[in-house]
Amino acid sequence: MNILIAGGCDYLGSHIYVALRNAGYHPVLLGEFTATCFESLKGLKKLLGCEPRFEAGHLQNRTWLRQQIKRFQPFCTIYIEANRSSPSRPLSFGSTTDEGIENLLSLMQALDENSCRKIQFASSSTAYPKGGKNAHRENVLLSPMLAIDHLPVLQEELIRSVCSLRRDWSAAILRHFHVMGAHPSGCIGEPRGAGPHSLMSRLIHAASTEGAIFEMDCHRNCTPDGSAVRDFVHVQDVAEAHVKALDTLLEYQDNFTVNIGTGRACSVHELLCALENTSGRRIPWKYSPAPQIEPAYCVADTRLSTELLSWRAQLSTEIICADAWHWHSRHPPDSLRTHA
Repeated sequence: MNILIAGGCDYLGSHIYVALRNAGYHPVLLGEFTATCFESLKGLKKLLGCEPRFEAGHLQNRTWLRQQIKRFQPFCTIYIEANRSSPSRPLSFGSTTDEGIENLLSLMQALDENSCRKIQFASSSTAYPKGGKNAHRENVLLSPMLAIDHLPVLQEELIRSVCSLRRDWSAAILRHFHVMGAHPSGCIGEPRGAGPHSLMSRLIHAASTEGAIFEMDCHRNCTPDGSAVRDFVHVQDVAEAHVKALDTLLEYQDNFTVNIGTGRACSVHELLCALENTSGRRIPWKYSPAPQIEPAYCVADTRLSTELLSWRAQLSTEIICADAWHWHSRHPPDSLRTHA
């Protein structure tokens, strides 16, 4: 049973590819051939012992997209948004949003023309409103703080609109919380950029680079230790959730939206301590003022995903840190290679 993973062979897509293959599905990666994609394909080949199925192209190239869908006739398509603008470049939001909506619309039109009308969307917890210390439930009113976080909300609305008007369409929307970690083999993991970019890569940079200091956003009086509280979920668990969502679509043919997290609150300071224990390295750190738009608390209510998907995150914060440390130790960012 063919499953398309549309949006490129990135960090998340590569892990979902492995999980689908292990579950007996036949995944195919669709997207642009970027440097990150090249690294992921190399890692997948090493991990699997064979060339992964990948077709290079742009989702707005409708002729190419129709050809791929007609060729593979997927049972379901998993859409991963590859175009994210940076908070430091808010003026790029408009073009990013236009392209993101256009990519999804082009994909759904091509799927519809080939009677392939099941879709999964990898959405984000950034759509949830700021404030409060309660775990987020799926039925709350979405109210993202950053302009760049409105894109997944708009994409969710587009998918739900199509499914409400067309009974022959079904969709699973999976709202990911703070995804971290890497495959335990060390073959695939976070992309190697010009420097540390994610929370985990910044922590590992501080742990492995002389003179580096990790700057921790300060939420004093809002959280127990003054650092942000998050729901850190292993990328392997997230990939397994996508497999479970496929099984659910196959059995029930219905639409649903679920949170994909652990349901466990973990502060950034606790994450730092876990990484110190895993790596055996001391991580120098200091508090810095937290952006006003940055929520102090963001944790998933996972009751619905447990009930509907029969899925629960299995991997601990310590395992997240161990796998991330293993990956980054084997694949340091380009800017750190002279210090390795």
